[in-house]
Amino acid sequence: MNAAPKAFGDCACISNKPMMTGATNEVFMPVQLTGAVHDYYDFKDGGIDEDELREGDVLIQPKLDAAGRYAAQGRHANLGYSGYYAGFLYADGGARRFLQWKDLWPIAENTFAAQQDKPQAVRDIATTVARLAGSVMVKANGGWCLERDVNAILGRHPVD
Repeated sequence: MNAAPKAFGDCACISNKPMMTGATNEVFMPVQLTGAVHDYYDFKDGGIDEDELREGDVLIQPKLDAAGRYAAQGRHANLGYSGYYAGFLYADGGARRFLQWKDLWPIAENTFAAQQDKPQAVRDIATTVARLAGSVMVKANGGWCLERDVNAILGRHPVD
């Protein structure tokens, strides 16, 4: 039997016991983060060997924000095509929603103001994810979340 949910950020996590879904009776075992970061499109297009990708790796996907979408639609390259990186957990053979992804970036380190800023955002993401290596992810409603509070794992004070 699973323990009562504990609230961490915007995610209700369960204990580190296996979670069974009601509809399919699938059992989800906790996953340990490896600290590795891969491009989501390399995963979707088959550009990553199965030997390279391990359960617990993080996949990042660049997305345009509202200003970036506006600039791209109008082909205003001088406006920079700004955006952010969304994150997914590689678990159970696919990209799964990382529920606390936004909580990892209190000062928006996963964003880029222009396309040329994307490499710096990737470096910042890789640094933070490497610090999370060994942390346990558990299945929760809507995706996967860290078993412990993000701020406790990273040793920082919560930003109000």
